[in-house]
Amino acid sequence: PKEDRVSGTVQMINKDTSTITVRRGNLQRQVIYNADTKFTKVNKPGSLDEVKEGARVICLGKYNDKVQLVATRIDVRAPR
Repeated sequence: PKEDRVSGTVQMINKDTSTITVRRGNLQRQVIYNADTKFTKVNKPGSLDEVKEGARVICLGKYNDKVQLVATRIDVRAPR
């Protein structure tokens, strides 16, 4: 099945609620990560520590009933 996708710039990371706020233009989306989420950096193994405010990310997963993306993978991209 095709995964949903959210990409943009990290606005905020809340480790207490395991959410990342990603902004693209005027849109903000909540991305939830959990123990099953794979973190990569430019398609190589990475970690949550590399997800920083201002970083560009591509998040793949499925939307839940609160229209939050539950991420199976978060890839940190090289800055432009």
